Amino acid sequence: MIPIFIASSLVNQDLSTQTSLQIIEQWILTKRFFMYDSKSMSAENSSSLIRRVTLMDFTIFLENSRDGKIGIPIVKVFYSTFQAIDVEAFQLPFSLKITYFQDPFRHDRDMEITIWVMTVFGVVWAAIRGYSWAKRSGKQLVDVNTLSQFFGFLCDSLGNIFLLVITAMACWLTFAYKSQTFVYYRLLMPSQESTMMIYIYVATILKSIAFIHNRLSLVKTKTFFIDWEKPKIVADLSKNQPTSRDLTKDRLIFPSVIWRTYLVANEWNELQNYRKTSVALQMVIMPFILEYLGWMNFAIIQPGFSAETPPEGFLTAKVTRWAVSMFIYLTIVFLQWAISVLVIERIIIDPFHNFIDLCSVANISVFSLTHSNHGYYIHGRSIHGRADTNMREMNEFLQRERDNMCGFRGLETNSELQTYSLNLPSAFGQKLDEIKKTASMPYNGLRAAGQDPATVKMSALSRTHEQMNAFLIEVIDRSANGIDYTYRDQAFIEALFDLELDETSQRGSFVRDPSETGFSVCFSYGHEWSAVSLEALLYCASYLFFDSCFTSMENRDFRLLFFYEFRLGHNALEATQNINQAFREGKAEVRVVQRWFKRFREGDEDLNDKEGLGRHLSVW
Repeated sequence: MIPIFIASSLVNQDLSTQTSLQIIEQWILTKRFFMYDSKSMSAENSSSLIRRVTLMDFTIFLENSRDGKIGIPIVKVFYSTFQAIDVEAFQLPFSLKITYFQDPFRHDRDMEITIWVMTVFGVVWAAIRGYSWAKRSGKQLVDVNTLSQFFGFLCDSLGNIFLLVITAMACWLTFAYKSQTFVYYRLLMPSQESTMMIYIYVATILKSIAFIHNRLSLVKTKTFFIDWEKPKIVADLSKNQPTSRDLTKDRLIFPSVIWRTYLVANEWNELQNYRKTSVALQMVIMPFILEYLGWMNFAIIQPGFSAETPPEGFLTAKVTRWAVSMFIYLTIVFLQWAISVLVIERIIIDPFHNFIDLCSVANISVFSLTHSNHGYYIHGRSIHGRADTNMREMNEFLQRERDNMCGFRGLETNSELQTYSLNLPSAFGQKLDEIKKTASMPYNGLRAAGQDPATVKMSALSRTHEQMNAFLIEVIDRSANGIDYTYRDQAFIEALFDLELDETSQRGSFVRDPSETGFSVCFSYGHEWSAVSLEALLYCASYLFFDSCFTSMENRDFRLLFFYEFRLGHNALEATQNINQAFREGKAEVRVVQRWFKRFREGDEDLNDKEGLGRHLSVW
């Protein structure tokens, strides 16, 4: 026996009695009810009255188990009364409505618990990153700059947490709902979807702040190109006298050319925008898959997975659209990522190792500081001693390397390793600041007579460049006064948390980088997720907002035609024939037009879908 509420049938009872029967506890348990009654009622004119079921509303309570069992359902039966001679009454539709009810706040609790737990880890991770930044920057005390860095890292951590938790929840609910055999999972209510959208918007704002913070950090990176080329000294043959044995006399000194430095600097600059993924390719593939292939139909609220276009009237939800669009977006991103790293860079072209080879051929090393006392070093010192040579001699140099007839390119003895992570002592930063101050001294008032300010400034910068180059050569050769370092390997805990555990304020360390790609953090390449996550949020949030890659209004357009036919006084059959004749056969279905006409007759002229907890099944 199940509780059944018979509506519109107690015509002999007063309104208060009927109202009290709407309380579930006062319902009468019964096994039977009638579908059609033509015997018990009669009108004042002695004509027969007929009562007929027009709506049956089932409310099914889902249990928190996966065995397919349900709680006791509740049934509401609604009747319509009409005269027997009223033929039109037999054309009244019969509707069957099934509403599945489950604790709507179970997902809220799980999501809130997950977000709060992950937030604690996010704050700890942001604090670790802030501590690492302060140590690499030589900060002894917490200042405003340190707090701003911590805020940027915190925005990044929280944005990642909100993005991953909401996406994981949406994908789990959507795919579990569509693949379940027994009714256990349900989608979110509109209020819960609104909460989900708030998290998405907050995540987008946080990731935008984190992206700006990351790009400002890249802009502040200081890069120096160390030229190892020695000035070329040749005998002065312009004088008609024997060359002196004194090397300081009768000699011409030709400084090293700057073009090799320009070449390496240009290649370094081109690496700035190199990425693992292509945004343009992503923007082409996503609409093709979602719209042309119809994969967005996976978001339709119905059992099973199908890319076929469903009949008009099947609904989607924000959670399903977010799950499908974000899942496909991230899948394409990781496919691009894997192809770029595992295929293109290993088989076709590797821009970073090619750049290291260029540095070795050009006799140029790269010294890049991402923090005041931390950075990356590429050892490009030529093992042949010079690079200003002709093509024939350069080819001989390369052949000697191929045949192992010369030394190794690495910084350490008998080593091929050319890339290191730098942890520099505080004396290095002090000396660097002293050299940089000399660049502005002539420009501030000691301008040479007859020279314009641009020329004077460029001359000062040139002298500073020469001093900086000489100083960095002394640092690498370990001959700089008060600046020394050691070679070591990176510990696992350091690689895991991206920080240094040793004390380097007095003596620095060159940490070996066997991957030879550690310096990629100086570019966008080393911060791919920062850009990808923001792009995914912006794209999928826009897709969710506009409901389509192309903001399609096709369904709404046809519903407007339904309303137009209704206002003309046509019935559902005539409207269907008119629309199919104007467009194509099968574009409009009679039962769909009938349902919309029913809504229009009830005064509901809203052309948008009605999102609800249950699925409304109508039989016409």
